[in-house]
Amino acid sequence: NAEALECYQRAASASPNYGTAHNRLGALYMEKREFAQAHEHFRRDLELNPTSPNAMANLAAVLTPMGRTEEAVQLLRQALQVDPHFAPAHRALWQVLASNQRRVEAVEALRAATQALPEKELLKRQLAGLLAATPQLGPAGAQEALSLAKECCAADSANPENYDVLGIAYAAAGDFAQAIQAARQALTLAERQGKSELAGQINLRLQAYQSSRLP
Repeated sequence: NAEALECYQRAASASPNYGTAHNRLGALYMEKREFAQAHEHFRRDLELNPTSPNAMANLAAVLTPMGRTEEAVQLLRQALQVDPHFAPAHRALWQVLASNQRRVEAVEALRAATQALPEKELLKRQLAGLLAATPQLGPAGAQEALSLAKECCAADSANPENYDVLGIAYAAAGDFAQAIQAARQALTLAERQGKSELAGQINLRLQAYQSSRLP
């Protein structure tokens, strides 16, 4: 990385308008968690490539840990206006919103990602989990979470994460008996597949359901 950093620094010094050099420098400084330096280079890359959704998403990625969330959100939305199928911006947008407790907006962003991107099962599972964790949406949100989780289980009945999110959705809807049943199925699959970390997480949720409470 030190050699790469030096190489791209030379390239950027020799050709200040070489966007690729700034892009790579930004990425290298991000790896080092030197956000101010990463911001400088990602900002320059966007100046040189003002319609690039990749440049917008990269700048948003460094603005987030700098606490400039709203700027990051606006850049990601701008990137999706340029390219509605740009996967990195879709993923980053809903995650930034969710991590900042803007869950209703995050649900809308993840719904859009589910419609635009090909990895439907993963996105549906993530959307089901997010809906279940967003009580502001009321019973309709809980029912949508259940419907999506059931679709995931029907599509891949061997995936413990699908039954895990089904349990989460049932619990959010207040049906702890069904949540226990789904969690037990998820736990059995996870243990059978040697996924010990996931099994431990599911077991904690199962204990909560058995006490009629949300995890």
